[in-house]
Amino acid sequence: VQHLKELGVFILKLHAHDWEHNALLEKVKKDRGYNYWDVATLGPGMIDEYEAKVKYFFTQHLHAHEELKFILG
Repeated sequence: VQHLKELGVFILKLHAHDWEHNALLEKVKKDRGYNYWDVATLGPGMIDEYEAKVKYFFTQHLHAHEELKFILG
């Protein structure tokens, strides 16, 4: 985690059961101008080519905007 922070990654820990109604997350979205997000539910057998999709989500790629990732483990 420290290495990610040193790279400039903003890290926020949230509880998985109530993230949709979290005031801190709402404040971060507002302060940083996040106006779009999506939710991906992935698991073996849930989507085609599951292993390839998981690898893709963890590869570095660039967007014109900041990207918010919320990972449940």
